[in-house]
Amino acid sequence: MLQAGVLDAAPINTTATYIGDSLFVKPAPIMIEKVRLINEAGAKAEIAVYTDADVSNADRFLFRSGLIEKGATWLVLPALPGCSPMENPRQMIEGLTRTVSAIRDVDPDAFIMVCAAGRVSTHVATLAALMGLHIRVGMEDTYFLWPHRDDRIESNLQALQIGQQIAAVTGRAVATPAEYRAMLGLPARHGAASPTV
Repeated sequence: MLQAGVLDAAPINTTATYIGDSLFVKPAPIMIEKVRLINEAGAKAEIAVYTDADVSNADRFLFRSGLIEKGATWLVLPALPGCSPMENPRQMIEGLTRTVSAIRDVDPDAFIMVCAAGRVSTHVATLAALMGLHIRVGMEDTYFLWPHRDDRIESNLQALQIGQQIAAVTGRAVATPAEYRAMLGLPARHGAASPTV
């Protein structure tokens, strides 16, 4: 996929944590080799952050080694079981603020995207939009619409529409694919179809 140029970006996991009932860990040599392959393919490495300790690991293994430069792309996935806890609004606000602050300490010009993940899903996406961060929505990281009810997301289209509503309510614009590539610092794709309205 990388060599074929299909992917604009791929995640780098600097974590060692339990996500649900499974231990999720990428040994440093594998993490480093994956970054090298992503860079070689002309794609962008997205530093996935599940707990704030992942920020420190990214600094140690990726920035200090010179594999990734400042102004990197960060993908925050809070509130998954075993990750940064967000069991109530206070934890959500303090947890996201702490993680973003840790990222800014390491990478002041970071491009930060927060996933609508775990039970807090749309609430954390709304908070992220209010904080001026970018959001990612979809069914990959959550089944739930709300933290306080058991309503389930029915489709990725529904998640996208909610993301569009969050953007509208917070005065933010939804990026086109071309704008997103530019935000990542990737060159424009030639011959790419324009989005329709």
